[in-house]
Amino acid sequence: MDKTIIKAVGAVMETMIDMPEIRHAAVYLSPTLVVRASRRGKGKPRKGDNTEVVLTIGKPNFVQRTFVKAALKAGEPFPVKKMQLKFVAKKKK
Repeated sequence: MDKTIIKAVGAVMETMIDMPEIRHAAVYLSPTLVVRASRRGKGKPRKGDNTEVVLTIGKPNFVQRTFVKAALKAGEPFPVKKMQLKFVAKKKK
């Protein structure tokens, strides 16, 4: 594995563990390579619960491909400097 991939994996996993309100985190290394992590389960984990995270290294999915196209059109250089985060949806009352 490349060192940039290992650094991206560490950053994504650290973010997922430190911030329980995050549902998905993604780092774009190139237009065809993404490191992403997704929390399993519904809602924010409760205190004392185990944290289960799925790590994926590979091609971007449909939503991520649209982000890559927009970034390329805007002239954003790869790897993208900021991690893309998605938060847990708030409950409707």
